[in-house]
Amino acid sequence: MTQKPKSLKDLKKKNPKANDAQISGKEMHSAIGSAKGNRTKGLIGGLGTAVALLLISAFFYIYSQGMTVKISPDEAAFSGYVTLESGAGWVSDGGQIYVLGSNYRISVHAKDFTSQVIDITPATAISFLEVMLRPKPASISIATDPVQDGTKWILNNKLVSTRADFQKELEPGEYQLGIDHPHFEPVIRPLTLERAQEMTLTVPLSRIQGQINLRSMPVNASVTIDGGPPIMLPYAGLLAGGKHVIQIQAPGYMPISDQVDMINTQKLIQRNYRLRPMQSGVMITAKPDFAQITLDGRSVNNGSVTTINANQNYHIDVSQKGYNSEKRTVRVSPGQTQELDFRLKPAMGQVNFIAKPRAADVLINGENRGKAPLTLKLQALPTRVEFTRPGYRTSTTTITPAANRPTTISLTLRTELDARLRELPPYMTDSAGVELLRFKPDQKSFFIGAPRSEIGQLANEILRQVQLTKYFYAGKYEITVGQFLKFQPNFGGGQGKNMPVTGVTWTQAAQFSNWLSQKENLTAFYQINHNQVVGYNIYADGYRLPSEAEWEWLARKSRRPELTKYTWGNKKVITSSSGNLADESAKGSVPTYIARYDDKYALIAPIGSFPAERSGLHDMSGNVREWVNDRYSLAVPMKGKVAVNSFGPSIGEGNVVKGSGFRSASLTDLRAARRHQEPSASNDIGFRVVRYVYGAEDR
Repeated sequence: MTQKPKSLKDLKKKNPKANDAQISGKEMHSAIGSAKGNRTKGLIGGLGTAVALLLISAFFYIYSQGMTVKISPDEAAFSGYVTLESGAGWVSDGGQIYVLGSNYRISVHAKDFTSQVIDITPATAISFLEVMLRPKPASISIATDPVQDGTKWILNNKLVSTRADFQKELEPGEYQLGIDHPHFEPVIRPLTLERAQEMTLTVPLSRIQGQINLRSMPVNASVTIDGGPPIMLPYAGLLAGGKHVIQIQAPGYMPISDQVDMINTQKLIQRNYRLRPMQSGVMITAKPDFAQITLDGRSVNNGSVTTINANQNYHIDVSQKGYNSEKRTVRVSPGQTQELDFRLKPAMGQVNFIAKPRAADVLINGENRGKAPLTLKLQALPTRVEFTRPGYRTSTTTITPAANRPTTISLTLRTELDARLRELPPYMTDSAGVELLRFKPDQKSFFIGAPRSEIGQLANEILRQVQLTKYFYAGKYEITVGQFLKFQPNFGGGQGKNMPVTGVTWTQAAQFSNWLSQKENLTAFYQINHNQVVGYNIYADGYRLPSEAEWEWLARKSRRPELTKYTWGNKKVITSSSGNLADESAKGSVPTYIARYDDKYALIAPIGSFPAERSGLHDMSGNVREWVNDRYSLAVPMKGKVAVNSFGPSIGEGNVVKGSGFRSASLTDLRAARRHQEPSASNDIGFRVVRYVYGAEDR
């Protein structure tokens, strides 16, 4: 199929050898028709493009965000322009910005001004924006000739640098620059800076000239300045700015070296030198190295040369603790140094060591030197001495033997147990609230009971010789209802919790003691089987009832100069502090009462209502009587036999009750030796507890 020519040009290309006459009319007409069609299509295409551009412009006009940017100051506006950094749009020649959307970034520029980048957001979008551009700073670099470290650069009366040169960027404007170095004349230079200017300067400095005046004693001395030729003093002359070395010397005198500094704020230097006569030296070496050395009373260093005046006597004293001191006198010729050597001898002292028991090891500064008694010669220095012996607490002391007389160290070693006992607290409270006081028996035997000659003595108060040797704790008060309820919650005493518990059997008191021992992790004293006490563990450290011997020792002997008849002493007078006894209020309820005595309580009183007696315990007289550990027996002990730490007979009829109570009135009943036989509980019998500090260890 033949393609139809689009124009005359196409027709001629198809028939290049044909002329216009040779082209048929039909072909010509067809070519002309095609050309007209192509022209029409071109016009239509151009019209479409224009319409599209018009529509796009209309779209931007309707939907774009427009903003006018004004560049300030006026000097920046002349060369300023705006660029769109991000976002869809353009910037017109007049500074109008058209963008689609509300988030875009622009940059504002001008010659010799610092460009500024601005982010536009919906929160900051406006139709007009004025942008103030800052002029670019001037850059200056200034040096001095000569270059000097420590030069002060002062800009508008403010110190800004102390370096050898000055480099800085400054805002355009007028400035006054001060240049100051102490060895040169100050310089003030005005500066006029344009924006973006780069300035480089070298400022010449002029060294100052000042006056120096020098004198000396003696007057025939000479001076050199900076190593120059000698000049006789006195001297007055000019001196250039800077630091200078001054050397002063005279025959027979010690030279003087000095340094002066001529500065622009002080152009006059005056010195008056006093030369010292030529010196000598002495070097003192002493052993031991830490010996104290004094030269005419002033301390000097060991092994160092000390300058002294020539031809003069000096007194040397060398001493050290633990050594014999040594003294000498020295005189040295001019310009000479004399060496002196001191060797101190240890100062020894005789020490006699005595210890009880004998044969204790004596350790001197940790070294075993033998067994006491022992005599040693020791250096007169602080010395650590230890006495040791198996089974005894090591005793340590520090002594300083005397070099001029013997020293005797004598001591008694305590057994380890005794030492531990002495370290125990004198007062304690256990987990049940029982308050205890610690007691140390005096180890001496004594009699409990009463002799037949004693008024009021009863037949069962048999004299027995006893001895207590062990530390023990004793209850400060009788056991209270509240404390007993912790052991037996269903106990029906019916009294206040701070009242002494009564109505308990001896066995119940023993069971309470074992319960309290278990609570305190102590070894139980009582051996109980089917609610019956069948034996004792006499080496236990657990709670128990006091023995009759312990009870009487507390009531009659503890902290007293002698054994007393009553808890308050030997006098028969009953005072208001004697205790809760059968007073006037008991009249009619007891066989006997104490006339004109009022203790404020008709029946039982709370514990601690009355003052403690001499042992520190309360209610050993009055309030309630107390169970003790002993079985009741009338057996007479063998004559001369001493019962040591006795808990009483192992068998008997009932148990012993000690002390008096709120029903007691007669002097017979108030005696501390009074003992009762009781088979069962009573509403006027309570108890207190005791325990050994150490049990099995303290045998």
